[in-house]
Amino acid sequence: MATGPQVREARAFLKGNGYSVELIFEPSARAQWYRADGTPLPDLLPVAPYYMESFRKKGWTLQPPAKPATAEPLGPAPAEAAVQPQATGKVGLTQEERTAKLRENLAKARAAKRAARAQVQEGTNV
Repeated sequence: MATGPQVREARAFLKGNGYSVELIFEPSARAQWYRADGTPLPDLLPVAPYYMESFRKKGWTLQPPAKPATAEPLGPAPAEAAVQPQATGKVGLTQEERTAKLRENLAKARAAKRAARAQVQEGTNV
C-alpha cells in the first residue's frame, strides 16, 4: 500500500498532466436483510460480496421467506389464551409456571432446529 508521501506525489503527477484528482467516496450499497424466521434485521446492512457470503452463511436472505419457518409458539395458542379463573380464584400462571413453559417450548424449538439441520446435512453428505 502506498504511503502518504507516495500518494501525494502520484496526485501531483496526475494533476500536472491534466487529470482531476478529487477524492471520490461512494458508500457501499445497503439493503434490508431477513433472518430465516422472516424477522427483518433492525438496520440496513451492506450487500458487498464479502458481507453477502457471511450473512448467507448465517441463513439470512434479502427476501423474506414466503412462509416463515415456525416453531411451536412460546405461549398458549390463541384459543387457549383466554385465562379461566381457577377454583382457588387465582387467574393465569405464576411466574415460575410461565418460565417453565417458556423453557419447555424453547427446548422443543431447539430440538426441531437440530433435526432440520441434521436432515440438511444428511442431504449434502449423500
